[in-house]
Amino acid sequence: MFATLIGTNKETNEHINLANKLSEIAIAQGFLIPNTPLRVEPNQTSLAEWNIELLGPPNADADFLLAVTAPSIPTVSPIPVMKTVTGPMFSVSILPSFYGVYSGADYSEFKEVSYVINAFEIFLLSRISIEDMPPAEFALYTAILFLGGIVCSKCGVEFPLQENRPVDNNSLWAGSTARKAINKGWKHVADAETVTLCPKCPINS
Repeated sequence: MFATLIGTNKETNEHINLANKLSEIAIAQGFLIPNTPLRVEPNQTSLAEWNIELLGPPNADADFLLAVTAPSIPTVSPIPVMKTVTGPMFSVSILPSFYGVYSGADYSEFKEVSYVINAFEIFLLSRISIEDMPPAEFALYTAILFLGGIVCSKCGVEFPLQENRPVDNNSLWAGSTARKAINKGWKHVADAETVTLCPKCPINS
């Protein structure tokens, strides 16, 4: 089970919408949704004007913390409260002109929410062992990592890869992309003739 910290000190619902979208991605990856309200501990910042909620496992022993906040002004800390649950943290600060993202100890700024989602998917993959990948997903993962992409064996169409391929974390990026392909209907069939198929090409044709 993961934990969520969601809050703001201004009039907006953007943080709730983004937190829900990221939570849905985590749930789809097999992580359990938090359902127990936990105590929020201030961290050198008054919470008098904040509407903030922390949910997690009852013992505060979480797989990770997903924090999405929309502060009225930028802050040095990734979250306005003390981190009181275990596990690594993925935090998003929604600011007027960009998203400030901490993935563990790494900080990035993104202009578009799609890049936030991609960073979160890579963060989630780092919580999952490559050895635990289903065979089809692992096959697409190796094709991306070592062959540079996924190509349908029958019609030749290529799965679109993210244009700004990261310099680091190629393994995590490849794993995240392979899972996206599986979710979009791509298949890897290992039988008498091992083939990779796009969603439009049936297995037996």
